Amino acid sequence: MPTIRTNGVNINYDAWGEGPAMMLIHANPFDNTLWLYQAAHFSTYYQVICTDVRGYGRSDKPESNFSIKDLSEDVVAVCKQLNIDKAIFGGISVGASILQQLAADHPELVRALILAGTSHHPPGKPRTFAEKRINGYSSGIGYRETHLRSLVTEEFQKTKLGAYLISMFLERNPTTNAKTIAKLFEGYRDWQQPQEIGLLKCPTLIVVGEKDPALKGSFALHQNTPRSELAVIKDAGHACCIENPSEFDVAVMAFLERHGLLPTGLISTS
Repeated sequence: MPTIRTNGVNINYDAWGEGPAMMLIHANPFDNTLWLYQAAHFSTYYQVICTDVRGYGRSDKPESNFSIKDLSEDVVAVCKQLNIDKAIFGGISVGASILQQLAADHPELVRALILAGTSHHPPGKPRTFAEKRINGYSSGIGYRETHLRSLVTEEFQKTKLGAYLISMFLERNPTTNAKTIAKLFEGYRDWQQPQEIGLLKCPTLIVVGEKDPALKGSFALHQNTPRSELAVIKDAGHACCIENPSEFDVAVMAFLERHGLLPTGLISTS
């Protein structure tokens, strides 16, 4: 359970495996175990580091204002702590936004980007979903169940595995903070997608579940990111890495192999 102090808060991260660095940033309202399948799989090839975003898991829960840029700098601080000078970064939803900011501010750190459940967002366009979440969390952490269930398909929720995983995350409500999550969405509401995203030189994979409301926006992001590739994950919603991990992992591994980012001497599953 290592932590690092940055920007006045303690950020938890967990690491598995050895090799080139791969950092994974989770979505709201999960914690870093959203990546449980990928940590188990990708650690065969990489040192996989998963952070808890502020408000979640073992990271601090500040109730003061903070921005997406602050969250991006939290990730950079973990890189410095681990002496990582370049990494493959993957994120879902707000995690993908955090990494877009990181790539704009610190392009030298980025070997490749994997952006899931995210959209192209023209400047000035309001994020109405953020207001909905802010209002929801004003009623307390009980809203987290409504929020979480809205991010996975009804079909997944009805399976024994899906029901189990959802209950696992909900058992962790005591390790979250509704006021911090609301502050996160306030920062998300006011965040402007960096225009540099269209100028990225690193290989970029945009991943989206076929039943994700962000599907159309992901296509738009792909069209506005020249070096990007697009993968649509069948039978999955917003949290596609946990709903259909086999197809998600195959798409990611094939992308990394195409760009020569799979460590030599290891066999890909793609």
